[in-house]
Amino acid sequence: DVDHYLEALSSEKGFVLELGCGTGRLTIPLAQAGVHIAGVDSAKAMLVIAQEKTKKAKLHIDYLCSPVLALDLSQRFAAVFMAYNTMAFMEEETFPSFVEVISKHLQKGGRFLFDLKPQDLSPWAQKDEIVRPWSEDMVLAELNGVRVRRQIIQRHRAEENVVETIYLWRTTSPDGQLREKRTSMTFSTRPIVWFIEQFEKAGFVKASHQTIEGQHYIEMLW
Repeated sequence: DVDHYLEALSSEKGFVLELGCGTGRLTIPLAQAGVHIAGVDSAKAMLVIAQEKTKKAKLHIDYLCSPVLALDLSQRFAAVFMAYNTMAFMEEETFPSFVEVISKHLQKGGRFLFDLKPQDLSPWAQKDEIVRPWSEDMVLAELNGVRVRRQIIQRHRAEENVVETIYLWRTTSPDGQLREKRTSMTFSTRPIVWFIEQFEKAGFVKASHQTIEGQHYIEMLW
């Protein structure tokens, strides 16, 4: 997806906002390509890593720690984007508010870009829960060599159009200290057309829709 967003945004002359920027995986390459970009994420720990990477790259990027639904900036942007299936995490009941946040931060004629991959529901044809084995140790250089193991439990809640994913984490610090943590999130199982329709209802117009290796890349105009 890095190549896709570079192609879509590298010629953008106005300011660009990335929602769910994480550790700057896309933000930094776009800034290196000359895009005037800012990033927003609700995870402070990820933004700390993004800032460190930005400093090493000798770039200046403004980052803001905020939930998307609480975003209220005075600036309007030429383009806003949300990559890597992040939109599938948005709860259906608050989706109209999410669309309103996007429109409030776009210039008239501005672009909102996102990508999604449809959920494969075939594994739940015969069961409601899937428990995956623990992963091998993953060493995270960005976290000073912390070793991480992860187990995933997934539950299909068909009546809510979501798959709930539970993550069980075991982290071991370089000095051998073991910590365990549980996190969870829900992924929408709505079809791609449902997301497009939510934006169209709010006044957006679909400008393009590409499918690359099963990933859907959509651009909406405001």
